[in-house]
Amino acid sequence: MSNPRLLLLAALVLLLLPGCPSEDVTPPDPTPEPPPLNPWNNDGPFGEDVRSTARNFSIEVIDPGVDRDEAYAFDLRDSWTGEDSYVVLQNISANTQGFWNSSVHALLAGQCRFGACSPPSVPNVHYFFVSARGDYQSDYDAISARIEDALDLLDEDDAEFGSDHWASRLHVATQPREELGGLVEGVLVGWPSEGSSSGGWSWQGFAIDRFQRLREVGLTRYVGDGFENEMWFANNLPRHFNAEFRREQFLAENPAGATVPLWNGEVVGGGGRFAEVVLPSAEEMAGYDTLEVDITMGCIEGGADKNCFEWDYKAHMQVCEIEVDVQEPPTDCTYAFEDRLAGINIEADTQACTCASPYDGVVERVRTCNAVTDETTGETSGQWSNCPCQCGAEIARWITSYHRHGRWLTDITPSLAFLQGGGPARIKFQTSYNYEMAGELRFTNRGKDKRPISAIPLWTGGGFGANYNVNHEPITFDVPPGATGAEVVAFITGHGFNSDDANCAEFCPHHHHFSLNGGEEVTQAYDEADDWMGCIPQIDDGALPNQYGTWYLGRGGWCPGLDVPPFRGDVSADLDFDGPNTISYRASLYGQEPANAGNIWMSSYLVFYR
Repeated sequence: MSNPRLLLLAALVLLLLPGCPSEDVTPPDPTPEPPPLNPWNNDGPFGEDVRSTARNFSIEVIDPGVDRDEAYAFDLRDSWTGEDSYVVLQNISANTQGFWNSSVHALLAGQCRFGACSPPSVPNVHYFFVSARGDYQSDYDAISARIEDALDLLDEDDAEFGSDHWASRLHVATQPREELGGLVEGVLVGWPSEGSSSGGWSWQGFAIDRFQRLREVGLTRYVGDGFENEMWFANNLPRHFNAEFRREQFLAENPAGATVPLWNGEVVGGGGRFAEVVLPSAEEMAGYDTLEVDITMGCIEGGADKNCFEWDYKAHMQVCEIEVDVQEPPTDCTYAFEDRLAGINIEADTQACTCASPYDGVVERVRTCNAVTDETTGETSGQWSNCPCQCGAEIARWITSYHRHGRWLTDITPSLAFLQGGGPARIKFQTSYNYEMAGELRFTNRGKDKRPISAIPLWTGGGFGANYNVNHEPITFDVPPGATGAEVVAFITGHGFNSDDANCAEFCPHHHHFSLNGGEEVTQAYDEADDWMGCIPQIDDGALPNQYGTWYLGRGGWCPGLDVPPFRGDVSADLDFDGPNTISYRASLYGQEPANAGNIWMSSYLVFYR
């Protein structure tokens, strides 16, 4: 039997041995947290223009959900965590009373109409209510009562974020707007500013995003007769600010292996604009498995909404052929003309030239001698044209916004297939209006198990009528050497407003089906096209809120003010690596054959991977 005294003595000896751990040992310091992306900026420069950095403000408020009788000073800098955004809403006159009297409950919980519901407000926001009317106290009393009612309704509905959350985030000023002073009064009085290119356009108020920038509220009503401004539209702003923060966080946490600048503040658009760039070498390109495009379409002359163009137009980016093996043409050349004395037509001189294509290798083109007239002397002479290298492969697509500044980060990895050669490249951006553009291509290796190596073009779109599917015949191809898999990649959007009673193919659901060698179809479905609020949830994906048009309506494959990521359907399981392959495509409208309903804008490819 063991001796208890000996066991106790042995335990004491072990405790006294050097190097043994004890309760007094200090644990190592924890790994320090990385600095936040958006700490408070105390140094400026500050301003009161759109997208300027907001300086601090401090205003006296009450929080009706906490205590109507207890006023305190809300200080922006003291409350700043980088987690929240701030929305300041105002009542100006009898003409804005409808906005002021609209539902606070809908501001917090979302609104339902026409068989669709908008999402609730994101929780990380503070809302402020300010009156500029002479009878400001009645405005404050009324909004305080509606705040209390809204909080009660949230609790009755068992909302995810109820009164406990919102009570301290709904702030009512105690003074009229003109006595608030500082930033809040300056911006509320100064916006809207028609005389300044950089002043805001929004009479409803303003917002401060998570990067401390002043932002416009935008349009706060549905478009059409009989619709009034409603406060709930303001809850789209903090949702958008969160999406912007996630984008910046992603960029900070996922640095690119190489970046290729496209534009940096130049005015681009109004037809087409080329970026002559130099890509990483072919050897370096072989090491990248991810490609993103980061594009900003800014409002010119100051960045305010009023300086952006007003329509939701198509915008896209293409890879163009570039001339190779350049041969200088002869100095003199003959242009085409009619020799009336001889009674013959003289043909223009031509010369062969060579272009490198994104997917056709090296292609032969022909340059022509054109007639050029000197404006001073009036003399006409011949001048060689540039080699007519063409633009083909679409690598990115967007739809422009109704009067709003936008930025989008889009994964266009399949487009690596068109850039494998590296070196000099020509990129074309095309849309109808001018924007102050900034953008770059981001090449990264994220350790994926495959990367694009080549591609072949498939189908374009066309009129979405009875012959649409007949006009899209199957395509036969062979698998290129070294490929181990393939994806159907397609940019597909439906257009044709006023083409029929249903405004197809913009506002009706259509599906697009691809099948390889008779295998299982991969399908891109656009069922949100008949959803009254189909584009509001896509704010989370970068859609711009509160545009000055019908931005909220779901559409066939797109939203105004949003990028169009490529559809990707893996068909590797049905590839025949030894023999010819046949790929087929068909589209459907309401599950039936297309029938005279607008048009489909499509670029599609089969992208091979290794």
